[in-house]
Amino acid sequence: MKVRILILALFAVLLAGCVQTSQRAPSTRSPKAVKVRELTELTGTRWTLSVLEGQAIVPSTTGWAAPGIDFADDGQSASGFSGVNRFGGRYLQDGAALTFGPLAMTRRAGPPDLMETERRFTRVLSGATGWRQRGADIELIAAKQVGAVLTPVAVKK
Repeated sequence: MKVRILILALFAVLLAGCVQTSQRAPSTRSPKAVKVRELTELTGTRWTLSVLEGQAIVPSTTGWAAPGIDFADDGQSASGFSGVNRFGGRYLQDGAALTFGPLAMTRRAGPPDLMETERRFTRVLSGATGWRQRGADIELIAAKQVGAVLTPVAVKK
């Protein structure tokens, strides 16, 4: 009888140890951080629009390309796709300050939702006053708030 109680007690201790192990709190160690290069200029990278005025940009299911921008290596001109039309123009970057000159655009018509995205995106570009880096992304500042978040698509260097 004493042996049976001892075996049951030992079994209970072992079982409790297994349960306690499986209920352990998740590790607080963070995964290996990906090293992001700190940007001082915007040239050399193609950017795609991921957030516009606080709303995530969902890729089109109808075959339209994602809006984005490419800052030319000359450090003065930018071109891109605004949702339906292509655009191009001059920009001036001085540290965290960023402004765009008038943008020349093609004049195609497209689906109403993409035309609205285009209107809002070009408004943010035209009103841009600065930029800042957040991780690998950049945020365009317009009207003293984040107007757009751009994600790197291709590094040309």
